[in-house]
Formats: sequence, structure tokens, C-alpha cells
Amino acid sequence: MVNFWSSNVSNLIAVPSPAGVDTPAHRQIPGAAAGGIGAEPAGDLATVLAERNALVRTNRTLLQTIDTKRGEIKTLQADLAAENAKPTPDAEKVKTLKAAIETAEEAIKTTETSITTNIETLKEKAATLIAGGMHPSTVTARGVFQHLDGKTVTVPGGRPADFGDTNPKTFLQWHSAVQAEWLISQKVAAGSVKEIDLGAAKVNVMLSNDGKTVIPVDQLTISDIARLSQADQSSLTDASIWKDLAARLNLTKVTPTTDTPPTYNTAAMTALRTEITNAKTTLGDDNAKVFMDQLDLLARRAGASTIAAVDLLDSEAGAIGERFKRALAFASVPEPDKVTVDEFLFGEVRRSLLGPKINEFDIRRSFPVNTPGYANSTDMNATIDQGLSEFMRAERAIRASAMARDALAPVAGGLRDPRMDVANLIFRLQSLYETQQEGVADAGTEEIKQLHQLLNDYARMQRMVNETIKIFDPSNTDQQIEFLDANQGTSPPWDLTTLPSGYSYLPLQFVSIVRIPFEYHRHSTTDSAKFSPQAWYRTDNPSSLASRLSPEDLAAFAMFGNGRTSNADTKHPIEELYGIERARQTFVHPDGVLVEYKKTTWDGYATQLSDTVTQLNQQNQIKQNEIENATKQRNRHFDLGNNALSKMNEMLQAIGRM
Repeated sequence: MVNFWSSNVSNLIAVPSPAGVDTPAHRQIPGAAAGGIGAEPAGDLATVLAERNALVRTNRTLLQTIDTKRGEIKTLQADLAAENAKPTPDAEKVKTLKAAIETAEEAIKTTETSITTNIETLKEKAATLIAGGMHPSTVTARGVFQHLDGKTVTVPGGRPADFGDTNPKTFLQWHSAVQAEWLISQKVAAGSVKEIDLGAAKVNVMLSNDGKTVIPVDQLTISDIARLSQADQSSLTDASIWKDLAARLNLTKVTPTTDTPPTYNTAAMTALRTEITNAKTTLGDDNAKVFMDQLDLLARRAGASTIAAVDLLDSEAGAIGERFKRALAFASVPEPDKVTVDEFLFGEVRRSLLGPKINEFDIRRSFPVNTPGYANSTDMNATIDQGLSEFMRAERAIRASAMARDALAPVAGGLRDPRMDVANLIFRLQSLYETQQEGVADAGTEEIKQLHQLLNDYARMQRMVNETIKIFDPSNTDQQIEFLDANQGTSPPWDLTTLPSGYSYLPLQFVSIVRIPFEYHRHSTTDSAKFSPQAWYRTDNPSSLASRLSPEDLAAFAMFGNGRTSNADTKHPIEELYGIERARQTFVHPDGVLVEYKKTTWDGYATQLSDTVTQLNQQNQIKQNEIENATKQRNRHFDLGNNALSKMNEMLQAIGRM
């Protein structure tokens, strides 16, 4: 005998394959944007769906009848075989058994005919539903997986003993469909909250607006609320218990803008918008837009909801804000400046020592010097500039992931491609989340790279300070030396032979000015017409400090100098982000010569450098932990997506073996 269930399992629901399944018109299901694949039909379609579901239930009952009859036939056949095996079978009993078998087989045929008739009707109703805007997969789902709503589909069997009570004490132990049936029996309107006195405590439950689900209001979490329909969320905010619920979960009722689509911003999100807008000049319009786009997506998602979790919104906005501030810190670093030397000789021309002044003169000579005026790195910001590029590359990947998720499942509801099955939907979403976490991890790795470069700069200065300390004579506690005990160096002497002859040039005043951003180094004398001022910054003097140091060491000298060789207000972006003050020392006097210190002072500065390095290393470990967590989340998203496909494959194989 043919297994009617196996041969007709696909026809039980009877969903026809519509023509033009690959056409854009079919993909863009009417109403899908408003409710997605799972949207409930309304009006006449709702009636058709109810009639269709009733036929599905009828067919299930008929299939059960067939299974029952098959069981009876199997038993009758066994009895018949046993009777025939006797030496003298009872002819009357054999006749009766055969007649019973024939009756059961006839009943099966009649039932199969009824099922076949119902299937044709189901096809017609399914076609009507599809033509009205329901997707075939939705039609199938509504038929196979009918929701026990306590109204049209109820739990079989009896009801709890206290089902008729106005405050049933065992309410929380009931099946949700029985709970819904009880609320309906108590005339509780859809979308209304009902308080039930259990004796030891009171509970609040709400019947969903579609009348199919019981919502335990007291036990709701933020995740539970996020899965509620907009109608149910709105009903919650109108209920008297909303105030307590909002306080417990820090929720707020959303008042979206009138924009299309509507948006909602918390105070923190609005403040971040202002910061991003103000940073466009420094960060660049394109880079600023990367962060603003992510904030816009978050605002649209919040605006599409009735209830917002302020903490979660602020947390997501805070993550965007932290990455924005990191990029801004790297974009705000000034370019390293060079020392420009402007020296000039000033004098008064007199015919005699005490004679009247005839004229004044000054002779100038200006030249650039290959010494940083101020610096925040020892490679002329090359690593810092590369860091900004890497941060923005990772940020664009994070934005692309967020925008792709929005395109896949818009906040307005529905799917861009409603034919996508659940497994592929999960896989694509998890893959996009994996991409986002990869961007977060990449940016964190780049931040560690920047931190290591800064630590290398500190190590360079520590080395030079330690070299300076080693120079001291342990037996001379009063000894003072300059940085690396360096020769001050001199500028080329002035030649006054170019001045007009026949005059006395006394008194002469020589003034040498070294121009560095925001300050001057000044030397002056009247002792000699040929004055060669100390000039540690001259790289054309082999004995000067600048000539002894490599370009990187000289940049470190400027980077850690306090006031006279650097702009003390500037910071490395890593120092700015971590709130760390750079250990600085005054290496140059206001008059331009190198400062001498005792060993105790140099020891103290070495300790300051070491303490700052310790702080930076602590931040390094924290950042390593953050990257490890981001990597774990990325791998978790991949595993979830891969598992969804694996489970779907196992299900298909199991169905194929049926």
C-alpha cells in the first residue's frame, strides 16, 4: 500500500509555484516592506488564510485517520493469518476478518479522496494569498507551523482546575496558549495589561495586539522588548506599569523626528554629532562622514522603534565616538617644525668714541637649520600619518558592514530579498558582524603599533639620558653637565670688513637671535667686533650637539624638551588618548645655551621617563586584551554563521532520507 503521507507531504500545504518567480515584481512583494516575510494578512486575505489553515488541520486529522485504519488493518491481517494457520480455520471468523479489512481499506480510499479534494482547494486559496501579497514561504509556514493562540488553535485536552478563577494561582505554570485562552475568556482586550493576584505575589501580563501571545511584563528584558511588534511596544508605553518598567531597564518612549525615515537621537548622540561636525576641518569631510553615517544608521534604527534603551544607544554611540576621537587625535598632530636661525649684527656709527651718532646699521644673515623646532615623534610623523590612514580604512570597513546589514534587513521591516532562507540570512548577517569585528581588531592592532613606536621614542630618550648620567664623576657631587656633556658649538664669526672705512665703530652691539616657534634664543655682546655665539643647533659645526646626534636622536631631543626646543602644548596622539603627560626637561636656557644639571636632577628625569613608560605598558596590555576580545567575537560570529548552514544541510539530508 502506498504511504499517502510520504507521497503527499509537500501537497499537504499545497503552495503553487507562481509564474515569474525570478521577476523583480515577484521579489518586491506588496506589503513586504511593512511587515516582511512574516507579515500577517488583513481583511479578506485574513479570512482566506483562516479558511486555508482550517483545511490544513482537517487534512492532518484525515491523515491521522488513515494511520489509525492502517493500524487496524495490520491487526486484522495478523488475526486472519493466525486463524488460517489453524488445522481447522473458523470459516465464519475468516469471513468476518476479511470483511473488516475491506471496510478499513475502503475507508482509507474515501479519506484519501477527501484529502485530495482539500488539496485542490488549498491550492486555490494559496494562489489567492500569493496574489494578495504573501510570499510562498509565508503561506507554507502559516500552514505547517500554526500558532497555538488559545483562540483559533487551542491546546487539546482539559483545562487546569483553577482555569475558571478570576485570579488563578497556577497561571504561571500553564501553557502560553492556555494563558491566552484564559485572558480572552476574561474579556481582556488585545494590547491590554492584566494584573493577576497569585497569592504570594502579583504578576502583570499583556495580551499581544494580534491576540495570539501572552507577554509577561514583569519578566521582560531589553532583548524581549526589542522583539515585540511596534503595536505591542506602544501598548506597553501606554500602560500604567510603564513607569516602573522604564525605570528598571532605563527605557524611554521614542519621539522620532518627522524626517523620512524618522530618527531619534539621545543627548549623547546629539553631542557627538556636534563634535563630528566641528572636526570636519581637521579630520576632513570624507573622514568625518564615515563616522556621521554610522551615527545616522543608529538614529534611524532608534527612530523606527517605539521604545529605546538609552544605555544601549549611548553605548553604541560611545564606541563610534571613541573611534572618532582616536582618528581626530591623529589628524590633529601638527607637522614637525624646523629651527630657522636669523642672526643680525646691530651697531652705531660714530666718528669718535664720544662723538655724535652718525648712523645705525644692522647686518642680517638667515638660514634654515636641520633641527626640529618641535616634534611628537622621531620619524617626522611618518608613523602617525600612516596610523590615521589605517584607522580610517578600518572604519570604512565597519561602516560598510553596518550599511550592508541595513540593506539586508532595513529598519522599516522586511527583507530586500524575501526568497532568502533563514540559514542564509543568519550566515550573511553573522558574516557582516564578523567583518565589523575584524575592522575593530585591525584598528586596535594599529593602535598598538602606534603605542610601540611611541615606546621606542621614549627608549631613545632614556638611552641618551642614561648616557648623560654615566659621564658624571662619582667623586664630584657638585659636578654639573649639559645634555650628553655636549660642546655648545659656535656660529661662524662676523666679518666687519664690509662696513664703510674711515669710521670708528664703537661701541658695537652684537645680537644673535634663533627663531623657534613661539620663542627666541638671544645672545648679545659688545666685547668684540667678531663675535661667535654658542650655537648647539648648528649642524655645520662638527663639535656641536646637533652634529653629534642622528636625525632621530635630535628629534627626540626636541620631542622631550621643555619650552626651549619644543612646543610643550603638543602631544603624541597616544599620549592624548590615554591622558598621559610626557616627561619633559628644560635642555636649553632662554639665552640659547644648553642647561647644566647635577646628577640628582638627571636621575630624577630618568625616573620620570621610566614611570611614564610603565603607564604606557599598562595601556598596551589593556589594548591587547581588547583586541583579543574583538577577535573572539569575530570568530564567534563566523562559527554561528557556519553552524546555521551546517544545521540546514543536516535538515535537508534528513528530509531527503524520509
